[in-house]
Amino acid sequence: MANVEHKVSLISGIHDLLPNRTGGAIMQKNLEILGDIQYTQDEIDFALDMQKANGKPLIGIDGKIRPLRETLESPGGGSTDVGDVSYNVPVVSLAATTAPKGVPWHSWSVVASSGMSIGHKGMLHAAKALGMSMIDIYKDKKLREEIKKEFDERIGDYNYDPYLNPGPPPIDYVD
Repeated sequence: MANVEHKVSLISGIHDLLPNRTGGAIMQKNLEILGDIQYTQDEIDFALDMQKANGKPLIGIDGKIRPLRETLESPGGGSTDVGDVSYNVPVVSLAATTAPKGVPWHSWSVVASSGMSIGHKGMLHAAKALGMSMIDIYKDKKLREEIKKEFDERIGDYNYDPYLNPGPPPIDYVD
């Protein structure tokens, strides 16, 4: 090394996501009730244009509802502070199509798709599934107890502690 002194300060940190399969099964049931997202020919053509502009295969857009996947030990990809929430309360989540397949995320193609009917359909579909699931959970005491039981079993004797100290931020801000 260059014999340079340094100090390492942890300024962010997140827990992995602790899934709740019981709640996920309810969400899956409601997504299946809603069915696949249907697209107009104009939306399909837009998706193909976005793929072409990015040099990606022209495979269109896919609004199919897929089966609930197995819970992975190391799901990988992306980050979210919802992981920290999931160590405090049961969390149920879903993914909804808001852009064509294969276009790069965090790009103008996704922004354009999300801001038009493709994105609107995906978010409306997700909102319906979430709402239906929350009604199911609210109305069914036994289901709430099963979700809580699974949470308690998954969390075990783990004591959640945020990775960050509750002290001042690492940077002094000047007003």
